[in-house]
Amino acid sequence: LSYQYIDVNNRTASIDLKMTEAHMPNVYISASLIKAHTVSDIPLTVAHGYQSIKVDAKSRKIPVEIVAGKSTRSKTHQKVTVKAAPGSFVTLAAVDNGVLQVSGFATPDPYDHFYAKKALEVNGFDLYPLLFPELRALSSTGGDGELSMDKRTNPMPSKRIKVVSYWSGITTANGNGESNFEFDIPQFSGEIRLMAVAYKNDQFGSNEAAMKVADPLVLSSSLPRFMSPGDTVTMPVIITNTTNKAATASASVSVTGPLQVVGGATQSISLAANSENRAVFRVVAASAITTGKIRVEVQGMGEKFTEETEIGVRPAAPLQVATGSGSLNGASSQQLSIPVKDYLPGSTDYQLVISRSPALELGKQFRYLVQYPYGCTEQTVSAAFPQLYYGDIAEQMGGRSGAATNARANANYNVAEAIRKIKLRQLYNGGVTLWDGEGTENWWTSVYA
Repeated sequence: LSYQYIDVNNRTASIDLKMTEAHMPNVYISASLIKAHTVSDIPLTVAHGYQSIKVDAKSRKIPVEIVAGKSTRSKTHQKVTVKAAPGSFVTLAAVDNGVLQVSGFATPDPYDHFYAKKALEVNGFDLYPLLFPELRALSSTGGDGELSMDKRTNPMPSKRIKVVSYWSGITTANGNGESNFEFDIPQFSGEIRLMAVAYKNDQFGSNEAAMKVADPLVLSSSLPRFMSPGDTVTMPVIITNTTNKAATASASVSVTGPLQVVGGATQSISLAANSENRAVFRVVAASAITTGKIRVEVQGMGEKFTEETEIGVRPAAPLQVATGSGSLNGASSQQLSIPVKDYLPGSTDYQLVISRSPALELGKQFRYLVQYPYGCTEQTVSAAFPQLYYGDIAEQMGGRSGAATNARANANYNVAEAIRKIKLRQLYNGGVTLWDGEGTENWWTSVYA
């Protein structure tokens, strides 16, 4: 954009630069120091460096304000107002803050995104180290920012957990710059982060607010992620009194699906102010494979508080596949016995395949070959090679019928396409690459192809 020559006095030089909106989001200042050999007060002969200067424009920032309650209760209907520039486009999101913290999600800031710092798009060349090889520039440390804890993820996701997540879509602010939103808070206890984003032309803004959700009595049941038929679990229910008054509560549990309550289903507990207590129940899983629900109800402080949790009952053993085969003469009958009683009710599935040729069982494998999910050279060869014999098998099963002829034609086309793809990956030295556009051959793939 501009350059100037200035003198260095007492090892210091300064310059005044006027920044405008045309310089957004940042500008780079490059400085090169050159001195005569006769000047000895500065130890360096040549020095250079770069410095980025961030340029902001207040006129392009939209102030955003979220008007909402600081605290509320679960299973309520909320009304939130977002104040921004008149006529601007506004969105609102309400998400469980615990989930956002685990995933390291920050509130979106469109201003920082669209006016993010730009990289230096020029290269600097310094011949000085080539003239004096014994002088080496020290490399700067750093670059480990990606190792921060914001990369944490939940190793055990569960569909049983109902995450609080709401997004309003894009709305337009009225003449007063206000947008109104409404949403329902489900069964939840914790903190919800409200995130608002606004934009208008080249102006952007965002803000966030916290909403605490807590009932007078907060219920928290401890259950495993799943159960197996015949399992018995001890389920403690932690009941927290969030008020300054002591209370007596009655807790009860009910179940649906393949679950049964063992022992008492109702307990009475005492709750001191700002403290917690627990009730313990036992639940057993029946011999069925499905999903059940456990519902906890607590009567206290003149109100009823509920918590409902889904839990799946799955087999204790992995998937088992049993097969059998035989032959049957024409004009005869045979009774088949499938041992479905050896498996849990509702967990079995079976099929009967009848054909003049046992090669029919290969149909599933052939379909998998044709629909291979990847297209590297190794898998291209693996998918095409068995299809060399596909036509012969089709003729054995269907004779010279039209279907068999079409099957042979399709297989031949797939083989020809595989050969064409491999030829396009062959380099000047005869080697074959693993993927398209690579300049280095893969020897194992070349031998395999």
